[in-house]
Amino acid sequence: MSTPEARLAAYAEAGANYRAIDDLRLRLLALLPLATGTGIFLLVNSGSRGALSLPAGLFGVLATISLFFYELHGVEKCAHFIHRAQQLERDLHVRGAFTGRPHRIAGVVSELLPAAIIYPASLAGWAFVAAYPLDDKILWIPANYLIASATFQVAVITASVFLCVREGARRREWEVEDRLYERGIWPGSAALAGDRDRTTLPR
Repeated sequence: MSTPEARLAAYAEAGANYRAIDDLRLRLLALLPLATGTGIFLLVNSGSRGALSLPAGLFGVLATISLFFYELHGVEKCAHFIHRAQQLERDLHVRGAFTGRPHRIAGVVSELLPAAIIYPASLAGWAFVAAYPLDDKILWIPANYLIASATFQVAVITASVFLCVREGARRREWEVEDRLYERGIWPGSAALAGDRDRTTLPR
């Protein structure tokens, strides 16, 4: 087993890595709606329905989807460092910032909720930009508004379901990992990777 000094060093590193990734995620969440709003503002105020709307909108859609994938990767890394820090806090017999961190407010609000709203909203905004030249109406509603609304709804549902499913799967993985960790098998080791493939684990 590692020494208390080594565990403290690993704990400090896990905390620093978590804060760095979380700060980057917050910056992206703040920048994304600003960039989307600026694009829509410039388009609408130009009074033009030119040929640039479609390529600009499609580029925004692809950029938003790419950033959402990056957000998912950041969520996974944050979750990893949170869980690792919690394990180290248990080893050090302290109730630190990670063990005592709040989870959900009213069972719904968590750090994942903004990502499930802001990214779909940005996606809908760029879809509106791409469809802006459309003059057609459906049931007296402009087609570009309907496209943006449908994009937002589909994206919210898809993102929410994916994040919830992934969070549940992650918690099951943590249960397995904690049981292995208690047996002295460290996360990331070859033994852990082998034991994860088993359907049952000795208690």
